[in-house]
Order: sequence, then C-alpha cells, then structure tokens
Amino acid sequence: MGRLAGVFVVGVLLACAGCTVAPYAGVGVEFGGDAPAAVDDDTLARAVGSQLAGDPAVGDTNIRAEVHEGVVTLKGSVPSQGVADRAVELAGGVEGVKGVLSELDVASDG
Repeated sequence: MGRLAGVFVVGVLLACAGCTVAPYAGVGVEFGGDAPAAVDDDTLARAVGSQLAGDPAVGDTNIRAEVHEGVVTLKGSVPSQGVADRAVELAGGVEGVKGVLSELDVASDG
C-alpha cells in the first residue's frame, strides 16, 4: 500500500509539472496555460493614469501612480475615503497590475 501511494504522488507531481499559477489584478489565480505577457512599469503607470483621469469620481483629484515591478503605489490627496477606494479599484483593474498600495491622504471632515 505504501508503494502504491508513493507512485500516485509521483504521478500527480509529474502531471502538474507543466501547470502555472499566475496572479492577476485583484484576487484570483489561474491554473494551467501561460501567464499574461509582462507589461513594463512605464506602460502600466500610463494606463493607470488614464483610468484615473477618465473616472468622474477620481478624475478631478491629484493622484499620482508610481509603478515598480507591476505594483502600483497611489500618492496624493483625495476628498474622501470613497474616492480613495475607487482609485484603488480602478488601478487594480488595469491588466498587468500585480497589486495596489495606497499612500493617499484623505481629507478630514473636521
């Protein structure tokens, strides 16, 4: 019985040797197939900037998107937490973005 279990484990490992696990923007993983082509940081920064500028809630704010190895850092000031959350959502939705960090300053109500 022990030998049969060992053969099974080896078979499973060999079968999965060609599998890939590729994280995408937001949450989720995909098994099998090829990962999407890498997008350079400058291209991602421009794409995120376009998404932010085109959104009615975020477009009038002064948010900068800096990208390092596919991770977007949002910097600047926003009038509310809702606008900050929307900016993070938009940035995370850009194809090729691996993650989003928010360093946004939210204006206080007081």
